Amino acid sequence: MSSTRFPQRRRTSAGEERRRQIVEATIRLLARHGPAGTAFTSIASEAALSSPGLISYHFTDKTDLMSQVVEHILTRLESSLAARVAEAGGDPVAQLRAYLAELVRYQDTHRDEVAAVWRLLATGAAEGLAGRGRTTALPPTLLTDILRDGQQRGVFRVFDVAVMAQALHCSAEGYRERFLTDGHADADAFTAELTELFIRATAP
Repeated sequence: MSSTRFPQRRRTSAGEERRRQIVEATIRLLARHGPAGTAFTSIASEAALSSPGLISYHFTDKTDLMSQVVEHILTRLESSLAARVAEAGGDPVAQLRAYLAELVRYQDTHRDEVAAVWRLLATGAAEGLAGRGRTTALPPTLLTDILRDGQQRGVFRVFDVAVMAQALHCSAEGYRERFLTDGHADADAFTAELTELFIRATAP
């Protein structure tokens, strides 16, 4: 009897594309219906899969799938933030402006992703991610690094970096409340007010 009766799941380009297809279909369903609307049969239909069993081939269970959904979204966000901050050069004030602008812009242009993450967090469906530190409740290290660098250079006043980072990040995340309650929310206006507030708050 062959020992390869149950072949191992290898990560191929086709397999990665299928995983991405499933994750993005799940994001759309989460945004519209929340976790209750993400049965494998619904995901299979949204992703145009021939069978819900294909989801089980790529993900251990629903918890694994939801973990990958949040990982996918936050990794994309963090990469976008890092790129925008890098473009700002080495000035901490310019980097802070870039960070705030990009966090608001990303939410404005990726509304399904934002809604998906917050629906998961609101229902407790993302609790399994706590041990991996994957939660939007904590600002990324990138922001605390900007603030510490600014203090060391004397362009930011002395303050508790952890507290200020939390205030900055959570305030910018608050843009989701604007577009959820106002479909015509102005991301540029929100960014301008937020930036003015925190540039003043961090100034020496």
